[in-house]
Amino acid sequence: MAWELFAGPSAATAELIEAEVAVSSHLLGALAGSAIGLMSWVAQLELGGRRRAISP
Repeated sequence: MAWELFAGPSAATAELIEAEVAVSSHLLGALAGSAIGLMSWVAQLELGGRRRAISP
């Protein structure tokens, strides 16, 4: 992703999918996924690594 951000999208990939590659969208998706993963990891640390049972 970093390479495509600086060098531009690959012409071969664009030809393969028959559309332009939205590199900035991929970057934003990766950042959002990383942020969600980090928040999940911090939440697990705060719970002491144990999961709470959901009662009906």
